[in-house]
Amino acid sequence: MRNNIYIQQKLLAFIQKKTDAKDNELIQQWLEESEENVNLFLKLKKLYEEEDHPDYLSKNEIEDQWLKLEEGIEKKSIHSDRYKWLMGAAASVLILIAFSVFWRFGPEKEGPQKETIYQTNTGETKSVMLADGTLVWLNAGSKLVVSNDFGQEDRKVTLEGEAWFDVKKNTMKSFVVKTGNIKVKVYGTQFNINAYEWAPTISTSLEEGSISYSDGLSAELFIKPGEQVIYHKVEKSTTLKRFNTMDHIAWKSNKLVLKDVPLSLAVRKIENFYGIQLNADSKLADGDLITMTIENDSPQEIVDLLNTITTNQFTMKNYSP
Repeated sequence: MRNNIYIQQKLLAFIQKKTDAKDNELIQQWLEESEENVNLFLKLKKLYEEEDHPDYLSKNEIEDQWLKLEEGIEKKSIHSDRYKWLMGAAASVLILIAFSVFWRFGPEKEGPQKETIYQTNTGETKSVMLADGTLVWLNAGSKLVVSNDFGQEDRKVTLEGEAWFDVKKNTMKSFVVKTGNIKVKVYGTQFNINAYEWAPTISTSLEEGSISYSDGLSAELFIKPGEQVIYHKVEKSTTLKRFNTMDHIAWKSNKLVLKDVPLSLAVRKIENFYGIQLNADSKLADGDLITMTIENDSPQEIVDLLNTITTNQFTMKNYSP
């Protein structure tokens, strides 16, 4: 069974600014293990945000939060090692959630801080938790740069590639994502930005909440949930449409969904997804539109499929099964 005294001591120690970064590092590793862990964190985070919390939590309030947290988690056998780890991790997540509330009370660091860079290679994804409690999930071949003044007057980040955000709501400090000449201002929400350098478009897709979008060329747009704004790089134009949420965040579940995608772009997406390089025996015909969903398929199976449905013959490099 869980140790109530230990958990309360850890939480109280954090509030009193007596904890170190070890717990935060463990939770970061735990979040990267699976989407299930991230979803659990989001559930706990939402539970916490539904309450009207003061800037200080008493011992009784901490225990109340734990009880609510525990009631929301599916019960497992108390003899299960997985159960013990889940409850321990949940307690640490609660500590980390509290961290976002009390960040401003932390000790000031001497001298200017360098910007922080989070990066993924092709073929991998990674979840990142920012200091304010915002959760970011980076797709393959992506980079997130957090400004050195993050959280002081506002919260600015720069994105290359693709990322899904669950932004910690803070009406006093806006959250801004910049990618190229695109700027997305966030008001506490869940959304996805696809901004790969090699892609012909930059798309911003809103799941819930509200965001504003600006490209420096046209008037600022306010996006509603279920809407996607697409910036066309060559034409320097913007379109707004509805989108299928599950298709656009499928990559978080290790899926790649392609619907009527030109062959050259489909190949780049497949290369990025698997972390491989594909070589074709002739010029790719972009008149060939690819529609497929990749899930639990080996790279070689996809190469064989491309060789069957297109006029090209592909070979693969940089893959070790």
